[in-house]
Amino acid sequence: MSDATHALHRETEAARVLLATYRDILADDEQARADMVEGETSIQEAIRSGLVRLAEIRAMGVGIDDMIDRLKSRRERLAGQQESLREAILLAMEIAGLPKFETDVGTITRKRTPPSVVVVEEAEIPSAYWKPSDPKLDKRALLEALKEGGTIPGAQLSNGGETLQVRWE
Repeated sequence: MSDATHALHRETEAARVLLATYRDILADDEQARADMVEGETSIQEAIRSGLVRLAEIRAMGVGIDDMIDRLKSRRERLAGQQESLREAILLAMEIAGLPKFETDVGTITRKRTPPSVVVVEEAEIPSAYWKPSDPKLDKRALLEALKEGGTIPGAQLSNGGETLQVRWE
């Protein structure tokens, strides 16, 4: 087999494997699968289609993150309104001397709450009232020590690996 034939065979096999993988990954997204996989004939076209899909996913992720931020902000505003309304209703019921108020929407009842702790100066609280925390592994320190050639029982460096770098500029 000539070098050119061997290279073409490797490229064809790589494209076949990549397209089969795309079909598996995109199984639940028929439109993306059709847009990306159907009709791809070379490894270059298949890789380009994968890169296009990565860009689409990245853009959707940014949009979703933005929407999540907006919804969280809205939830916080609504929680503030809820608390303010509860306080206003409680104050109105106190002033009116109403222990309970029934409507078609719901029933509101004033209830006593038990005392709660108010920490004035945390540093002055005796150790008997503190819970010890579990130790937490410092992986960064472990990595640095292992990279410097140290031997640490129960830890070792991985062989590393390979990743795909994508530049979007």
